[in-house]
Amino acid sequence: YIYIYIYIYTYHVPPEDLVARVVGRRLDPETGKIYHIESNPPPAEVKHRVIQRSDDAPETVKQRLAIYESNLTSVLSAFDDKEESAGTNAIPVVATIDGSRKPDLVYVDVRAAIAERSYAKWAGRMAEDGITNFRDHPPAKAQKGTQPVVVLVHGIGAFSFIWDELAAKLTAEGVRVISYDLLGRGHSLLPPNKRDGGSNNKLIKLGATAHVAQLRSLLVGLGLGEAPIVLIGHSMGGALAALYTQEYGGSSGQAVGGGGAVGQAPGSGAHVVGLALLAPAGLMDSGLLRAARGLAAIAPSLMSSFLKRGQDDAQTKDFTDVNSDGAKATRRTMRLQAELHPQAFEAFFKSVRHFPLFGLGETARSVGATGGLPVLLLWGDRDSVVPFDSCFSRWKEALKPTGGKSCELTTEVASGLGHGFFLETPEPSLSSIAKWLRESILARSYKS
Repeated sequence: YIYIYIYIYTYHVPPEDLVARVVGRRLDPETGKIYHIESNPPPAEVKHRVIQRSDDAPETVKQRLAIYESNLTSVLSAFDDKEESAGTNAIPVVATIDGSRKPDLVYVDVRAAIAERSYAKWAGRMAEDGITNFRDHPPAKAQKGTQPVVVLVHGIGAFSFIWDELAAKLTAEGVRVISYDLLGRGHSLLPPNKRDGGSNNKLIKLGATAHVAQLRSLLVGLGLGEAPIVLIGHSMGGALAALYTQEYGGSSGQAVGGGGAVGQAPGSGAHVVGLALLAPAGLMDSGLLRAARGLAAIAPSLMSSFLKRGQDDAQTKDFTDVNSDGAKATRRTMRLQAELHPQAFEAFFKSVRHFPLFGLGETARSVGATGGLPVLLLWGDRDSVVPFDSCFSRWKEALKPTGGKSCELTTEVASGLGHGFFLETPEPSLSSIAKWLRESILARSYKS
């Protein structure tokens, strides 16, 4: 993603100061360098040749300021509350800055205005729970009959921005898409700590229960608690999608294997009618994770500080080419979250401590035994975050049980790419997901 920021800044600077700033400019005609007689005087060796440009003369500057003032209201109205232009990534930014201070202080406020406006781009609507931010992406063309809604679930440290390109691709094909931010990430909030009736706080653990409950509450609130949906999850979001499928994926939102139409082919009334797992966590090696959790239990502040200091560098491991456009844009947006969402790291840390990043063999086998359920397993073969070498084969084996019913498993490997394969190099992975959705799921009929 490449973001182009269009911005206007109104500076609280007295007119006489503005005139002085411009009138004092001097141009070196040989080098084209600009100096200022007070704030940045030319060195002695070029002082004799610098000139004042004709449009920097006092009367000309005053005329330009008058034109600026007369047009300011019209210009501002063109930017006021406008969303991004269709088909572009341009974001309008309007801010009032005190420009009478030193340049480095002005820069801090200018940067903050750009950061806050660009981050606000991903604020959608607040769900009924009052803490979950989600965006409802409508299909770009009319749907025929009842079509499943695609629900996108991001990973442990990211937020819903990672799905923007996939959402655009799927809506262009006539699919309704819901993307949302996990607890405490993006524009979602952490649930408030509960009191036990006394003075002690009950700390909310961000494990499987809390995350599955958030997704369930969102879907029920949107009237999708029993409707056909397709879950697409990345990393921890993949494990969460599998957990949700196990608990609510059957007919009328029942657990898989709970009776009725559960375990039968999609179209027979199942709630989750498709599952795409992109480098899912849940079956990782437990050794280092158990050790980290043990240390976090004994010295949470120490462990938290260690992880926070290394978070930005750790994100480079998601990519094989950290200088690719996708990698740089992703890391830039992640820094915005770190800077502007005070709960984001706490949510990440609590999830590291409590979410089942390993030990989900039973969940994976339960999904695998759901007869007729289309499942896509997609991974980068250079993934070292949720290691491809061990985890891909574990998921593949668990999703293909021997004997009895089984899901309809499709596997695909993104060659030469790591954990953030669909962000670093969106194609062909996004097209593969769209094709799987089109051929394995949308081609079927579903009960409303």
